Amino acid sequence: MMDEHDMSHERPDDPLPDPGPPPAALSALDDVAAPDRLRMAVAELVADARGARAPRRAARRSRPRLAGLLAAAGAVAVVLALVLTIGGGASSPSVRDVAAVALRPAAAPAPAAQPGGELLRAHAGPIAFPTWTRVGWRAVGARTDTVGGHELRTVFYADAAGRRIGYAIADTQLPVSGGQVVTRRGARLRVLDRGATAVVTWRRDGRTCILAGRGVPVGRLLTLASYAA
Repeated sequence: MMDEHDMSHERPDDPLPDPGPPPAALSALDDVAAPDRLRMAVAELVADARGARAPRRAARRSRPRLAGLLAAAGAVAVVLALVLTIGGGASSPSVRDVAAVALRPAAAPAPAAQPGGELLRAHAGPIAFPTWTRVGWRAVGARTDTVGGHELRTVFYADAAGRRIGYAIADTQLPVSGGQVVTRRGARLRVLDRGATAVVTWRRDGRTCILAGRGVPVGRLLTLASYAA
């Protein structure tokens, strides 16, 4: 509380400082979903910080105000970080980010085949995984992961030589760039990596499909992808 001595030195006719534009901490909140009370808390912290920057006549009060300013700024940074995290400010992972999942070990048994032998009893939305038995591959395992908030379902296959590939389907259209776009059997496919580890991707029914394997020629992956696209 301000005592009488402090009040005697205040000049009510002094102009108030221009508040200026809102700081980045408040502007950033405009782009995220945050509770009203959290916005008010950040606004109060910023107001305190601005008040602490105003000149003070008494030197004995400068150090406590400086400490308060630093504390307020730190609190704003922490609150803003939490808001951005909770508000989902992070963008979706890219195809390259999730392609590694198709190379992980299986975490579940291989799905059984549906009657007819062409498709498995495993789905990613409207897309059923193929058996690929007629082209020399068989399902050997499966797994389900969540990457960047998106579900990724993967079925693993192996051929007679023991080579292994993973066919992963994400529940959304993931961003992708680079690589080489090719067409096989009318399907538009994108080759992201060649060599020891090959990755082919395409989109179907609003989802992203990824086929990856080690030691498997990219031409072989393109042929399999053309059957599934």
